[in-house]
Amino acid sequence: IEGGSMPRTARKQSGSSVYHIVNRGAGKQIIFEDDADRAFFMKKLEALLDEEGGTLLAWCLMGNHFHLLATIPFERLNELMHRLQTSYAGYFNRVYGHVGAVFEGRFKSEPVETDEYLMTVVRYIHENPRKGGVYNGLDYSWSSYREYCGKKGYADTSFVLDVFGGLSQFKTFHDAQHQDERCLEARE
Repeated sequence: IEGGSMPRTARKQSGSSVYHIVNRGAGKQIIFEDDADRAFFMKKLEALLDEEGGTLLAWCLMGNHFHLLATIPFERLNELMHRLQTSYAGYFNRVYGHVGAVFEGRFKSEPVETDEYLMTVVRYIHENPRKGGVYNGLDYSWSSYREYCGKKGYADTSFVLDVFGGLSQFKTFHDAQHQDERCLEARE
């Protein structure tokens, strides 16, 4: 369409109700300045998932983007993310005197419908800090990897650990050599 913008692509529904969700800061700006920002985001996410009938399976907060893996009814996904991003943007703008958009448009999501891809996405999320050069190990404090190893947190780890066959297999899969996997990225 000449002079017009392309219509948005329809969001794909997952038959499993599992979604990998990402977004980043507008103009690639930092959206989490410190641990208080991350804690606010995670507490809000936890409350909204409870209200919207969702469950957090894995997550990682980087400086300028986030990755979430959640089960949520398709018809609640947009509402959940709209409320989360609106609330966080209001918080961020108040705290930092920022004006304007905090996030780069609407969030991105992809359905996760097979056990194999679920395992791949979980590993991809947990490796994000290492691949981004932020942290050298897997036990980055603002991801769910530590929760899978026994630390209490935000994620419900039981479903994913069942898919892996237990904690030992989960760790082995994360430690195994593998090709760079293609998953939904904040920069796409």
